[in-house]
Amino acid sequence: MAAEKDPDQAAEKEAPAKKGGGTLKLILILVGVAAVLGGGGVGAYLMLSGGKEEAQATPAKADAPPPKVLNMELDPFLVNLADPGGSHYLKATLTLELEDESAEQWINGRLPRVRDRVLLLLSSKESAELLSAEGKFRLRDDVLRAVNDLMGKKRVTAVYLTEFVVQ
Repeated sequence: MAAEKDPDQAAEKEAPAKKGGGTLKLILILVGVAAVLGGGGVGAYLMLSGGKEEAQATPAKADAPPPKVLNMELDPFLVNLADPGGSHYLKATLTLELEDESAEQWINGRLPRVRDRVLLLLSSKESAELLSAEGKFRLRDDVLRAVNDLMGKKRVTAVYLTEFVVQ
């Protein structure tokens, strides 16, 4: 009786499986694998051959000494800000990045004049404009311009705020 209930299953077990599409699938898989391996080989070759040129070019650049950076930290500034009522003050330490040693010598020889110019600039600012990041960037640019104007040349390349407190 069990054979009568499932005549289709018994026929499927007895009939041999068809193999017509198996060889086509095998060929397509082999072609795909060959393409992936070939592409990987070409990619590896190009990457490795390009790396040799870079490796040979790097020592030539390494022979040149890196440019010397001179940093000069100024003593801290403590100023009353230009707020109405004069209730806020600023404590700031600035570091100047200099072009060369002669610029450092120039500033050291005229340090009171440089500090005076920066002190007047700092005390002309209001606390509201210094509290934002944009205000700090503008302050750095103003100090850079003021010191370079004092020197008569652009020998200070950057100004860094290494300590900054508004209260």
